[in-house]
Amino acid sequence: MKNKFIERYSTIIFDFDGTLCFGRYFELLGEESLDAIGTLVFGNNSALWAERWMKGDLTSRDVASYLSEHLAVSEEDILSALKQGCSNMTFNPAVYDFALQQHGTERKTALVTANMDVFTEIVVPAHGLDDVFDIVLNTSDNRTLDKSILWRKALEVFGPKFSFATSLLIDNSPAMISLFESLGGHGYQYENDPAFLAWL
Repeated sequence: MKNKFIERYSTIIFDFDGTLCFGRYFELLGEESLDAIGTLVFGNNSALWAERWMKGDLTSRDVASYLSEHLAVSEEDILSALKQGCSNMTFNPAVYDFALQQHGTERKTALVTANMDVFTEIVVPAHGLDDVFDIVLNTSDNRTLDKSILWRKALEVFGPKFSFATSLLIDNSPAMISLFESLGGHGYQYENDPAFLAWL
């Protein structure tokens, strides 16, 4: 590892969407359906659907039922595509390999994500993420959209010698980096694998 800057951290926290992975859960439904889902579940409808899904107030079946009313696809086919899409996801190699390199060292790693029930139920076991990271925390399991609560939870699980002061967040979101730094932590804003490798 070229970046000696990393050595000062006892904890590295990774984001999932846009950092570890760029995949989309519904990709198997095709581009037209993906565009429709982007409008129906995300965007202006996020507060009603995506956020409630990520907070654990809605299940994947709730969302699939809603989508089946607007797409020419049955609820069961939507769920099937969702499950298969979660199983087929690939990861950004530089970030994934870096996480693997940290595993088994004295440094602790956490994967903290604002995500849905399918992340815990399918993505984590399908890709062995429990074996890559020391802890995996998902907003839907914890019934909150506040990732700072999950960052704190990870540090508490790791023990009293772990703190924001010696933690690094790798995340594509400038807002999340700013929030982490406001709590005393350090951040690296992920943009792409080549830039990340150059930074390392």
